[in-house]
Amino acid sequence: MDMILDGGACRVGVESTVVDVSGDIPLILRPGGLTAEELKSVLGNVQIDPGLAPGERPKSPGQKYKHYAPKAKMTVFEGDLDLQVRSIKALAEKMMADGLKVGIMCTAQTRNSYPYDTVLSVGDREAPLTISSTLFSILRKFDHLGVDVILAESISNEGLGLAVMNRLHKAAGFNIVKVE
Repeated sequence: MDMILDGGACRVGVESTVVDVSGDIPLILRPGGLTAEELKSVLGNVQIDPGLAPGERPKSPGQKYKHYAPKAKMTVFEGDLDLQVRSIKALAEKMMADGLKVGIMCTAQTRNSYPYDTVLSVGDREAPLTISSTLFSILRKFDHLGVDVILAESISNEGLGLAVMNRLHKAAGFNIVKVE
C-alpha cells in the first residue's frame, strides 16, 4: 500500500546536523538544526569539516550534491549588508535591462530596499529560525514565478546561520560574490 505522510511544516526547515565522533575532535559533517555552539557546550572542542568549502570533497553524502537548487541560476552575496544591497540592486538593474526576470531573496530588514516586482523575504536576519524554516519554500516559489536568476543576500554564519548559509551556497552551486 502506497501512502504519503504529511507532518506539516518543519519547525527548523534544514536537515539534521551530522557529526563524526570517531576521531579525537568531533567533526561537523553537515551543519543543521543543532548548531556548532550547542554541540560545543556538550562536547567541548568541535570542528567543521573542511570538505564543506567550495571545491573540496565533503565526507557526508548529503553534502556532495547541489540539493534543493532552484531552476534559475543563483548568486549569493556576502559582506557588509549595505554593500550587499547596493551590489544586488546594481546587478539586478543591469540584468533586467538585458531582459532577464530577476528574483531577489532578501531579509525582512532590507525588503523595502528593493523596488522591484520579484522580491521575496526569506525571514528575519536576527531570527535565523525564520529563515531556515522558509528557505526551501522560497526557492520553490522562485521556481513557480519563473525567474531567470536569483540574487540572494547572505546572513551571519553564527548559530543556525551556518546551516542556512551551507544550504544557500549549495543551492547557488557555490556562485558567491564577496562585496567589500
